[in-house]
Amino acid sequence: MRSMAPQAWGRSASRSLQAVASRSRWPCPQRPCSGWRAPPPAAAAAAGATPGSSGSTSPSSGQSELVTRTLLGSAGALCSAGLPPGAVAAFSSGGDAAVGGEPTCNRCRIEPLSGEDAEQLSDVLLGLGAQSVVVEEYRAPGAAEQEVFGAESGLWDRCSVVAHFGLETDADAAMAAAWDILGGGESGGESGGGSGGEGLTTEGTAGGSGAVGWRYSVEPVVNAEWVDQIKASYVPLQIIPPGAASDLGAPAGAAAGRGLYIVPSWSEPEDPGAVNIILEPGVAFGTGEHPTTRLCLGHIWSLRGALRGAAVVDYGSGSGVLAIAALLLGAGRAVGTDTDPLAVRAAARNAELSGVAGGFRCLQCSPDLEGPEPLAQAGLPAAGAYDLVVANILRGPLLELAPRLCAYAAPGARLALSGVLAEQVPDVRAAYAEAFEDFEVRTDGSWALVTARRRR
Repeated sequence: MRSMAPQAWGRSASRSLQAVASRSRWPCPQRPCSGWRAPPPAAAAAAGATPGSSGSTSPSSGQSELVTRTLLGSAGALCSAGLPPGAVAAFSSGGDAAVGGEPTCNRCRIEPLSGEDAEQLSDVLLGLGAQSVVVEEYRAPGAAEQEVFGAESGLWDRCSVVAHFGLETDADAAMAAAWDILGGGESGGESGGGSGGEGLTTEGTAGGSGAVGWRYSVEPVVNAEWVDQIKASYVPLQIIPPGAASDLGAPAGAAAGRGLYIVPSWSEPEDPGAVNIILEPGVAFGTGEHPTTRLCLGHIWSLRGALRGAAVVDYGSGSGVLAIAALLLGAGRAVGTDTDPLAVRAAARNAELSGVAGGFRCLQCSPDLEGPEPLAQAGLPAAGAYDLVVANILRGPLLELAPRLCAYAAPGARLALSGVLAEQVPDVRAAYAEAFEDFEVRTDGSWALVTARRRR
């Protein structure tokens, strides 16, 4: 699922939103998403609109390059899952005051399109006043999913575009204008055609392969539908089954023997006596649905016999799920970092809900080494002060941040790095080999977790 949504950074995904995972500015891999895109000035001018006039906080067109991001809870993530901005606001507010039975926007679905056409149409629709635009894979029921990883992979071969328009915007008129802007009138099709218009078809696309036709439908969207759907689909998730063994000694308490669950704040734990991480979806997320999150949680679980009193740093923490898990399993204190201030607040809130706020601190950081080191800047121990260093981000940031992450680890400390594909493991291992030893690799599908121990 590709989102043309406002910038936001966070961690990942409920059952109805499994295609969207979450993390900070270092995107955690799942289904690749593109960042918010400002409509090209040419398209906006042709439509008689000002770029960004839809009310979004999109970056400039110069910042509109595809970026692999996994998001959930953040406005961008919810939009990328198909939620209109009004529903995002209502859901993120955590209350029902803003949720009514009246339509708050109109949803327009256009399909099928080639990846190139979907990209062009998305930009044009944003210029014509769309509040959000999402690109999804278009496939027939039962057809195999076309997997694409990373921005360099481009879009799917066949796509659907889902645009949300405010009630004040004439979606049919916008579609007619988009058809004209993209040269539909020159291809012999009729511009317009109304909701479900058959006139919006074309017998070929520039640079495309074969005939590609597309049509659209428009329907009103009611906020309550989205809130109820998400709450119904986001249910407690068992990450570790009861009785799972520890690699390092005895469990850190009776609860650890009853497994580990991630529980949404509005749900009751399936087993109140288990280790339950309580999360409140809103601006940053991490449910354990994605393989990299499961790998990291599984490793933390395996260390629980050695975690008692340990100091943990989770760099790029998103919802704080990994740091919270470590605290629930016996760690004495944990520090999380994230580039997004909203994610920082969300992680703190999740720690409070999970009953470990006293041992948790989350800090805003820069996405690279050019910014100040966040822990020392906050007056916290930094160099050589941590027994477990976790980072579930992507290959690029893991390589760039290696000097900082290595410095955090005390002699004999453990390292857990994920957010990488199995084929990327050699690069990651090489970046940390000078400071760490005893490397191990665990995989879940195409994804990998690299663990090691700090040289003494």
